[in-house]
Amino acid sequence: MGLDQIHTTGVVPRARGRARNHLSRRRRVPHRVPCRVRVLDEAAEPVATYCGQTVNISACGLAVQLSQPIPAGTQIEALVPHAEGAPLLFSGKVLHSRRVLGDIFEIGISGSLTDEGHVS
Repeated sequence: MGLDQIHTTGVVPRARGRARNHLSRRRRVPHRVPCRVRVLDEAAEPVATYCGQTVNISACGLAVQLSQPIPAGTQIEALVPHAEGAPLLFSGKVLHSRRVLGDIFEIGISGSLTDEGHVS
């Protein structure tokens, strides 16, 4: 099905095979677990730590809910429990911070697992 067929039928074709697997790896997965977020300064030194919970996790980022907003561009590390043992250590930068309810803020973070991936 080409683009012209999408415009006339209003149907978007579903990905199949390898393309579908690639898309599913990029999709955000709802995953709510407690997490700890460390805010880092320019020298990668911790300046504050907050406890919250993850909202979703994807291959290139995650969203967390915290009681404090964190400015866009701030470098962070997030420690997320893992069912199979050692917690995951995620490193990245804040993309956005928005109030979702009362004093709860959703923080969008772009980044990846650290080289080690797990914390000893």
